[in-house]
Amino acid sequence: MLNNLLERGVKRLYPEITLSRRAEFQPMLDLAKGTLSSTAAIEVARITRESPQRIAEAIVRELDPSGTLTWRSDLGYIVLSTAELPDLLGEVREVREVFAPERETAPSPRDVVVLTPDLSVPAYAWLRLLALGATQALLAVLSGSPCRMTLVPRPARTVSSRAEVIEELQAAIGEVLEDLGRKRPDPLAVVAHVTPGRTTLLTAHHYHDQLPKSAKAGLASLKSGQIADLRMPGDGWLMARDRALAELLAPESLLGVLKRLQGQEGWMRWLLHAVSSVPSGDLDPMVALFDECASPLWSARTLAERFEALFGTPSGNIDRAALGRSARVEAGLRPLALRGLFLPMWWGLAVREGEVLAWMTALEELSSAGHALLNRPDVRRAASQGNLSEGQLQILASLSFGLSSILPVVSEGGSCAQQVRKV
Repeated sequence: MLNNLLERGVKRLYPEITLSRRAEFQPMLDLAKGTLSSTAAIEVARITRESPQRIAEAIVRELDPSGTLTWRSDLGYIVLSTAELPDLLGEVREVREVFAPERETAPSPRDVVVLTPDLSVPAYAWLRLLALGATQALLAVLSGSPCRMTLVPRPARTVSSRAEVIEELQAAIGEVLEDLGRKRPDPLAVVAHVTPGRTTLLTAHHYHDQLPKSAKAGLASLKSGQIADLRMPGDGWLMARDRALAELLAPESLLGVLKRLQGQEGWMRWLLHAVSSVPSGDLDPMVALFDECASPLWSARTLAERFEALFGTPSGNIDRAALGRSARVEAGLRPLALRGLFLPMWWGLAVREGEVLAWMTALEELSSAGHALLNRPDVRRAASQGNLSEGQLQILASLSFGLSSILPVVSEGGSCAQQVRKV
């Protein structure tokens, strides 16, 4: 396993240091830049006060480049540049493995706190923040982890089901709308009772910049002390560009869409729109209220249904027979395979570290590439004739694995516990 290789390399150089779980190899979001990366050198640098890049270069030299593995150091990150799919099997985690440590230790609830901005931030920006917080809470609940949501101005609430997450999101949006001019509470008072090391704070850059120095210093100390992850999603491009989307992003239009949402299905469709990689266009009422390809929920759900019709129910078990083959994989299909293999890990990062946008990007890319694969005549013909090549079987095995990890989120109906058991 690559993480064992990394740990041994660090121990040889720094015998007194034990790496934390956060230093383990994680999937790269930009697959053009590499496959996996680790912050081990940055973690060591915090202790030794040495240059992270020099530490990374030293660790890379300690890693034995076996087979087709290629390593590099990049601004203190240790990056696995290239690897064949069979070489990555040791790093692939099923959903139950990703969340097993939390279930075994029976921890206190995970905190998700949205410091909802005031009127200095446009409506779409604070709606997106509330959606991100709700999505992280939803992913935590579906993983079996207890979660405590604090969507300012609402008090903290522990949620345990999809219905409760949606209910709390609706209540928070309603309270903000009841009094748009309400002064927001002191952020440090809001986060006074969060669980250290198990907390994500979400707010907007523009709002954060206007906070008193004492509040900003307090939030910075929570981050530097690894008490909480502070996430401020980028929204400047929407706020700054001269766009033709002004009417779509006007509060009246956005709130008009919310009033038309019906039931959990409607809110789930809107929720995944709101945290998608292109939220502005997806909040168009002619898109957000209907099932079509622009809907991340509809696209992922339809892909799972199409896959099942052709190849059977997606499996949450690693198909080592198919994935372990040294098959020739088309270069254009490699990203799809990697997204499928590592989607459960992105789920874990979304819950533990607030990487909801990264999970969403991986889900969108899997859906797009998966539909393209199933649309190919050669794949459909080979499937109908039962003569899929080893390379095709390998890609389909990774797609099956990835799809199984999103079924608890996108499946319609059924309790959360039932959906988790399916994967």
